[in-house]
Amino acid sequence: MSEWLIDMTKKTEKVIFERDLKRNLSNTDYKKTNSIFSNCLIEMKNNRSELFLKEIMRRISISKNEDKFFDDIVSVYKFLMFDMIIVKPQTHKLFDIDYYKRKDKILEILEALDINITDIENEKTDIKNIQAKLPDNVYMDLKRDIDLMTSRFNKISCTLRIENDIYTIKKRPDGEYDVNTLKFKHKNSASSFGTFEESDGTIRILELIDILLSKNKLFLIDELDSSLHPILVDGLLKIFLKANTSNQLIITTHELKTLDFDLVRRDEIWFAEKSQNGDSKIYSLEEFKDVARFDRKIDKAYMEGRFGAIASINTNYEN
Repeated sequence: MSEWLIDMTKKTEKVIFERDLKRNLSNTDYKKTNSIFSNCLIEMKNNRSELFLKEIMRRISISKNEDKFFDDIVSVYKFLMFDMIIVKPQTHKLFDIDYYKRKDKILEILEALDINITDIENEKTDIKNIQAKLPDNVYMDLKRDIDLMTSRFNKISCTLRIENDIYTIKKRPDGEYDVNTLKFKHKNSASSFGTFEESDGTIRILELIDILLSKNKLFLIDELDSSLHPILVDGLLKIFLKANTSNQLIITTHELKTLDFDLVRRDEIWFAEKSQNGDSKIYSLEEFKDVARFDRKIDKAYMEGRFGAIASINTNYEN
């Protein structure tokens, strides 16, 4: 395992910290450091189960130390925890957006995507319901992250997605938690439905909708097209591009409709291809300028195998 944080804003790069367990290395370019930092670096030298960044943030939070030496570390941790958002199908993730408070905007987006939801309600529940759905270590990490959000980063409330449920969570001054689960109303129905009662496609849209609600975030989205009709994928990306949210998307997908120069530039399209050894390499469509002309149907050329990264199917196989 290796881990490092380097300040590249100066003329000369400066290593804030570096750990490499294979080389038995634990290092910093700073001659004068905070005692919490130096002790943590020494004690974490052979730790193979935790990241230094995570552990130093835990110690900073406990000590409530506000030494400016930690500004870069806190900034990077905050980015990784709250500004770089990884969205995978059927995963759990904590967000600093309250879906219920932003419901008017969410309902507008759902209507634009032809999703039949007319209202969003909050239903009171208990944090024990969340605890029951998570392994103990994941639940403890989650509580720590909520505490960081509500204290150090001054977030009033946040949203948690666990598989097919969505919760809003607020930590009270007495240390207890106010927890609500989201319910949805549909046209021509007086009943309210839990997230788990919605279709997979609707749940996937709800998982992705914060790309249109947030600002200055980096979203890493695995299998963007999971459970979504191609028209929904196309519509969601077009709305995102028009929204000018200052967010950035990095997505993986098998949906050919995304291979469209009306959506993305040539240098924004990358392919992943496996070698015979099982290793994967990635390369840009920009390497195929002569083939990938702007007047060409890129999805058709891809299916013809002109860019590689496509399976070789033996259609003569007989069972």
